[in-house]
Amino acid sequence: MEIEREEVGDVTILAFTGDFDIWNLPEARELVNGLIETGARMLVLNLAGLTFMTSSALGFLIKTQKDLKTLDGDLVFAAPSNYFRRTITTLGIDRIFEIFPANEDAVKYFGG
Repeated sequence: MEIEREEVGDVTILAFTGDFDIWNLPEARELVNGLIETGARMLVLNLAGLTFMTSSALGFLIKTQKDLKTLDGDLVFAAPSNYFRRTITTLGIDRIFEIFPANEDAVKYFGG
């Protein structure tokens, strides 16, 4: 999996490409937790290039969102791939996370 990072004001956009599985979860966890430790509170995960996600990876994202909400922040999704959109709808995850069609819409959600 590859993760590209972009900053738009106070919003951090992370674009995930490839498989988000148990093998690359530690790298993603280190990156995201590092961002939060240094003050990031508004995270957008662009999932247009996501092709697969394990339950462990999804659990990490749910926990991260809960942690951010306790810090008056949030984690939202943008541009989910067809695979991911089907998965989140089937699992009911679309009731947990705000999901936007594009990065710009997610940034606007944060007031940007």
